[in-house]
Amino acid sequence: REDLRFDARMCTRLMKLGIPIAFQNLIISIGGLVLQGIQGVAVPHLRDVGMEASFGATVLSCQSIMLVVTKFSTGWLFDKKGLRFTSTMCMAAGVVSSLILIPVTASFSGRAQALTFAVVSAAALPIETVMLPIYAQGLFGQKTYNKALGIFVSAKEVGYATGGPLMNLCYDLTGDYRIAFACVAKGYIVIVAIRIKSKSTEIYPSTTSHLLVDLKLGLLST
Repeated sequence: REDLRFDARMCTRLMKLGIPIAFQNLIISIGGLVLQGIQGVAVPHLRDVGMEASFGATVLSCQSIMLVVTKFSTGWLFDKKGLRFTSTMCMAAGVVSSLILIPVTASFSGRAQALTFAVVSAAALPIETVMLPIYAQGLFGQKTYNKALGIFVSAKEVGYATGGPLMNLCYDLTGDYRIAFACVAKGYIVIVAIRIKSKSTEIYPSTTSHLLVDLKLGLLST
């Protein structure tokens, strides 16, 4: 009977811990798909609408410069506002960056939109870089930090690896990147909305430490 009670308690805690982790991996993977996918086809899309390749290079250069700023500012924002607020802001920037290139044209306003994309996407990209160690620390604590970070980085790489091919496949089928932008934006909006409303995606080190204690007790009792 004691073993049965222990197993039931363990199953409950594993479910409480596992569901947020799986959902967090989904957020990271889809975020990588959206951000890396759009970044990879941004310049070809700008060329399709009539802009010069040199201007596309300028957009990417501006994005790289802004990324230095946003990585530091994301860390500062996390210190001031916490994990949930900071991650939500980054994901919101990701949604905007996926939508802003849809109406772009070769006009002056279109070029301004493209430069705005460089700034907004730079604000979104830290969700896939500097935020991953923060997620790992917040979800697992220090003892299992390395393994947790490895899981999150793997989820990010899955998104990175699939983003570009999916965007290009959509272009091959439709002849336009705008449809791909709209599709990934809708999916990301759903994920962000669930993330904002969910209260079960925050698992703190204390919860994990209790789970690890239970695991050790279970191993000792076998």
